[in-house]
Amino acid sequence: MSTRNLPFNKRDRSSSFFCPGVTVNGHRMNRTDTTTRPPFRQRLTSPQRYAEYERVRAYLDGRIPVIVEVGTLDTPPCSKEKFLVPGDLTAAHLSVALRRHVPISQTQCLYLYTSHTLLGPSEPMALIYERHASPDGFLYVAYATENTFG
Repeated sequence: MSTRNLPFNKRDRSSSFFCPGVTVNGHRMNRTDTTTRPPFRQRLTSPQRYAEYERVRAYLDGRIPVIVEVGTLDTPPCSKEKFLVPGDLTAAHLSVALRRHVPISQTQCLYLYTSHTLLGPSEPMALIYERHASPDGFLYVAYATENTFG
């Protein structure tokens, strides 16, 4: 019997894709609960992250797998942590896309950095990926906010 026709709560609960309450290291979390969710690198071991990259690699088609992390403690969490972005997308466009998922005011600016290096707004993501990609295949980008206008 296909799980596609079943109600959401009757689907296979062993898969984190279908299960809204995921158990990670003994902590039960909702997929949208980012305040208590540990970072991606702490949740999964290196082989598990590489296996995730291998699973996603079939869908890449010139896109770059980006994991977004909170950079500072006072920065609000992002509602989404995994992004597949085109290689020709600039860091400024990624920042605009992230603003949709991070609850910040219009007076705050979003700064992106990776490997303790601030990303230039005109740098294409393909170039950033070549320079700063992790051995597990993902590009880890951290973000921080700062009051800029008033």
